[in-house]
Amino acid sequence: MTMMRIFMGMMLMCSAAASPCFAASAGTKLVGQVTTLLAQHDKALAAQDVKGIMKTYVAGPEIFLMGTGPGEIYRGQEGVAGAYSQFFTRFDKGSLGVTYNWVSAGSRGDLAWFSAEGTMKGTVKDTMKEIGVNFSGTLLKQKGTWRFVALHFSRLGVMPGPEEQAGK
Repeated sequence: MTMMRIFMGMMLMCSAAASPCFAASAGTKLVGQVTTLLAQHDKALAAQDVKGIMKTYVAGPEIFLMGTGPGEIYRGQEGVAGAYSQFFTRFDKGSLGVTYNWVSAGSRGDLAWFSAEGTMKGTVKDTMKEIGVNFSGTLLKQKGTWRFVALHFSRLGVMPGPEEQAGK
């Protein structure tokens, strides 16, 4: 009987130790999917491709994009697309890249959320600029693929736009 208790205790401890590993592997898959979506978004952003960016969002009027400061809230397909067109004036086409230091994500059914932190580098009038960026958002799975419903970004420092460059 004592051997059976020892055996059962060892099995219980092994199960408890293995449980976080199983949870991490499920989260790792989601993090990989979110990272892929962010890469699609960033590639379209660097190419200044509004249609490509909008493919990373859910189709429908409920989407929004929120920035760092007052007034940086863009709603609906037209508002979000217009915001990106405005962002394109802040860096040279093809020069932008984002490196993520970490991405975290969770989900329930067809709804997911994420946060990420990294560095954005790009050129403005052929001058290299680098800023820290944070992203968070809500995702919805449509036709088996995660898409943004809401995206929030904050920047630590600003890549100046043409209006700031003109003053220098």
